[in-house]
Amino acid sequence: MRCAASRASRHFVLPPMKKEAQTLCNDLSCMGLRAYVYPVRDFNFLDFQSRSHEYEHARLKVLLKLLNHEGDVAIACVAAAAQLTVPRNVLEQSVIEFEEGRELSLEKATKALYSASATNALMR
Repeated sequence: MRCAASRASRHFVLPPMKKEAQTLCNDLSCMGLRAYVYPVRDFNFLDFQSRSHEYEHARLKVLLKLLNHEGDVAIACVAAAAQLTVPRNVLEQSVIEFEEGRELSLEKATKALYSASATNALMR
């Protein structure tokens, strides 16, 4: 059963530590709220050929859930909230929605992929 207030508004909680953020998320989820932890970005200063971007994907997933009204509560520890992320308008423009059997515009897909690419950001 979902909380009636959760449909009308979204909430943001800022606990001091990431362990507390995860504990709070688990507790709120058990109460029927759609709670998500906004994780701290994992900085990697070594030059690897391939890097894991799992934390950045998790951060973007939480932001998209909030934009699409699919979440009731976002929980971020202070360190995560203090880190910069992609602006809302850039994130909204970079999302490509597609479904099986539905035609995807090649021009729209190319534009979204190019605008979100790291090489494009470096060239600016």
